[in-house]
Amino acid sequence: MLQDLVTKEGAFGARAFRLYLVAFVGVMCGLEARDCSGSRFLDQNTGTPIMDGLRVLQRLQQSSPYAVYWQNIANRARRLSLPANCAPDCAVARLACLLRANAADVSALKAVWMSLAPGDRTALTDHFLADGIVEPAYVLTFLPMYLANGQANPAVGLRRGLEVLVELIESLRSGGFADNMQKPTVTVDLQDLAVFVRTVESPAVFMAVVVHSTLVPTSSGLRVVVGTKHKQNAAHVIWAADPVQETMALTRQMHRKILAMEQLLLASPSPSEEEETAIEQSMRLQREQDSPDAREAVASFRL
Repeated sequence: MLQDLVTKEGAFGARAFRLYLVAFVGVMCGLEARDCSGSRFLDQNTGTPIMDGLRVLQRLQQSSPYAVYWQNIANRARRLSLPANCAPDCAVARLACLLRANAADVSALKAVWMSLAPGDRTALTDHFLADGIVEPAYVLTFLPMYLANGQANPAVGLRRGLEVLVELIESLRSGGFADNMQKPTVTVDLQDLAVFVRTVESPAVFMAVVVHSTLVPTSSGLRVVVGTKHKQNAAHVIWAADPVQETMALTRQMHRKILAMEQLLLASPSPSEEEETAIEQSMRLQREQDSPDAREAVASFRL
């Protein structure tokens, strides 16, 4: 939309675009404002990436929106000393932006990312790299709030937060909402889920939240609504899941693990002839040791 404004509206579009950039800076300065003497939000940590983003936006006349967006992500990754050489690297860089991470947070973020199952990392990579132009994408509003509340809650943490996010993404994809709405991008409101993450006190209650939530159509897309009964369980430290719902959750988890194992097997290199021969010899020796004659020989040797 911004690119159309710049390229199709001539001088008026260029002036309107500059006004948009000024208004954007004004909005950022007004966040958490208490007086007119300065901005509590726009400090060195937040101001630098915002200025980087503004400089990248000025290239809309020469570059595609996709290139402009990922140039901004690459700049943020470079400031955090994060690589951006492949798709998973770019997904981690985008996650760092959503978390408003600084250099001190990078090691912990990498550790959490590598602790995820391979299938979960793949699902998050596909989600974070979907552009909404060539392939459908889900725009998750209040996602930074969801992640921040998860990090601040000891019962949740970043890893559980990402695992539940994967489950939600898979529910959206399996439901075919992008195809049904015939839109390249579908907006999904996570505000209700983000508030729930802040108040939940049991990891078990949190991990079951997707099963106990509903995707409600709205004028702008979809909204995730946590069930009233499950919200009442947020204050429970000990919680027994409903058998039916627990079975559904376990089935989903098993499905994700099976997919992860399949991907791992496909990614693993096939053994060479020498390795296959060594494996066969090892198996033959194991069978001989397990035979009755071998066991008698071992017993007589010990005697």
